[in-house]
Amino acid sequence: MTAARARIAVVAALALAGGGACSRSEAPAAVPAVAPPCVPTTLTAPASEPAATAAPGATSPDDRPPEAAPKAGRLALRFEPTEHRKLDALTREVGGSDLLAQVTRDIDRAVALPKDVALVFADCGTDNAFYDDENATVTMCWELMGSMRDNMRREYRDPRDARDALYGAALFTLIHELGHAYVDLLDLPITGKEEDAVDQLATFMLVDSGDSGVEMALDGALSFVHDAEAEAQEAGEDAEPATWDEHATSEQRFFNVICWIYGSDPAAHSDLLESHGGALPDERADLCPDEWRRLSRAWTTLLAPFGR
Repeated sequence: MTAARARIAVVAALALAGGGACSRSEAPAAVPAVAPPCVPTTLTAPASEPAATAAPGATSPDDRPPEAAPKAGRLALRFEPTEHRKLDALTREVGGSDLLAQVTRDIDRAVALPKDVALVFADCGTDNAFYDDENATVTMCWELMGSMRDNMRREYRDPRDARDALYGAALFTLIHELGHAYVDLLDLPITGKEEDAVDQLATFMLVDSGDSGVEMALDGALSFVHDAEAEAQEAGEDAEPATWDEHATSEQRFFNVICWIYGSDPAAHSDLLESHGGALPDERADLCPDEWRRLSRAWTTLLAPFGR
């Protein structure tokens, strides 16, 4: 069991109320170093789907003159300085991260956008991350990164573990917000709540990239536990959850993500089950393989026309 999985189990035991620190190095299984996940670059329709055929007389994209082809936008990663002195070291570390640059390149190679999209780390005055459709910009607030760093430092005694968990949670959030850009710029037909759909995309891209991506998705799930704790402290114990919000509750988002991770490979992720000491109730787990198949098929199909 890796430390991220061990921490998920502890969180379950404490009923999403936080608790003592855990160290990844204590886990029996070796934890892989954080390596850039290879976001799937072959985004094709499922084999069971017949290939689309052009109407008689239609011109295929390959027959068009180069100038008629749509412009392929690019992702541009940018780091702005912070005015918060306590975040200076964090901005230098994140700004120099090869991981973020590599993941951006991997995603950029996978999906062609009609215009450039900026991925900006900047001061916002609040703990947040968001997509601006007017400027085609995803913003990751330094304040949010600072909160994530502090939360992960409380979770893990080993600074390296805390750092790795920070990057995992940050990448989950970044891909989530990029999902909003996909929905907007590619005019994707999303049914249901868009916030749920882009949580699915972030989980799908990370899990599909391999073991290190799974760990990052688990760190993303853990960040929702921190959100739930912060929300409870702000609102008070007797406050009602904001059931009207466009987001699911933080607890629901936590259980959704670990459900989808489990569903992607039940044999490999059985330790996430409540009956095996994990957090995921077995009643929900029965549904998770089907949930994973539907979401992975949906996002593969939706993005297939836009592969580079």
